[in-house]
Amino acid sequence: MHLTLSQVGVLYKTIGFISTIFGAYIGGFLLPTLGVYRGLLIFGIFQALANLAFVALSYYGGISWLVIFAVTLDLGASGMATVALVASLMTLCDVRYTAAQFALFTAIMSIGRIATGPLAAFAVIQWGWGWMFGLGFILSLPSLCVLPKVRSMLPQPLPSNFTNSGLRQMDFIVTGK
Repeated sequence: MHLTLSQVGVLYKTIGFISTIFGAYIGGFLLPTLGVYRGLLIFGIFQALANLAFVALSYYGGISWLVIFAVTLDLGASGMATVALVASLMTLCDVRYTAAQFALFTAIMSIGRIATGPLAAFAVIQWGWGWMFGLGFILSLPSLCVLPKVRSMLPQPLPSNFTNSGLRQMDFIVTGK
């Protein structure tokens, strides 16, 4: 089964949008418990593994359930990883310069996406989709290996009593009551 460009577009925009929002929601729900480090690690592994679904898709063809699975997994993992990445960037910002530093960090973060686009096109032309996604999986591993080195810079999970006393303390800080 080969999908038309219209079918791929509709599939990616509908299922992809829902998966991204749902992934971001799950990531936001789990991140306070996991902490930024474990969130980056777990969600990063999940996102790396999503590339393997596209490797399978390239070898087994456009089987509709496999397409839906690959898109759902990829964009759901992307939503979860984005939550962890934004949280990690915010922890690196100084409160006095948050807007400028966050803008700088996100601009630096986009360099990889911009630089790898032409390289990905070259990889697809030379080796095909399966090898390109396999290479993407392999290239994601060094970033996961660097995470333990930066662990001390990231906040740990919130204390278990944060839900009650922590929220009251936050409310006091914000409202003064």
